[in-house]
Amino acid sequence: MYINTKYLQEKELELKDVLCLQLLKQNKNENQEDNLRLILDEEKLENYWLEGLIDTIKKTKKNQSHFSILRLTKKAEKLLEDIQVPEILEEDLTVFDWLKSIYKKLDKEIGNQRKTKMFIALFRVQSGISRNKLSLLCKTFIEDEKQIEYSKVLEYLFFKPTNLYSSKFDLHQSRLYQYYLNNKEDFDRKFEKL
Repeated sequence: MYINTKYLQEKELELKDVLCLQLLKQNKNENQEDNLRLILDEEKLENYWLEGLIDTIKKTKKNQSHFSILRLTKKAEKLLEDIQVPEILEEDLTVFDWLKSIYKKLDKEIGNQRKTKMFIALFRVQSGISRNKLSLLCKTFIEDEKQIEYSKVLEYLFFKPTNLYSSKFDLHQSRLYQYYLNNKEDFDRKFEKL
């Protein structure tokens, strides 16, 4: 399991929180009550409630403990997933959520969300194009009829491996980056205005 410590700090979480959240996730399918008692104190439990990260299910047995009915919320599951994406920042997730909504409206496929988030982060780091500039580039690419074939699936917008064995992100194989380079002067002019 990869842990993005920068993102953890950005969310004001500790490594202990990752373990707690993971155990709470596993608590759904296997009883993690004993482990949760060891690492989850009342203060932390209260914070998770206030943040909307945990919920409870209905007790199925009379003697069932409070720890055995704790579950992660959708918000916490997303957070745990995002913590495992290398290089990701909050701005990358904002771009992802925005693009995901556009793709859903256009009835297009999303693909692997975790990979997509990672590709957005790697694209931002390697190209130096971020936030509003990245949004403008993506929007222009998606709306360009000549590029429609390369923007059918959100996962492949930033990078599509050339073959089955090449899975490592390569900026220079990115259609989006090639599109930027081919229209660099025009985009750079627009970027200055943002």
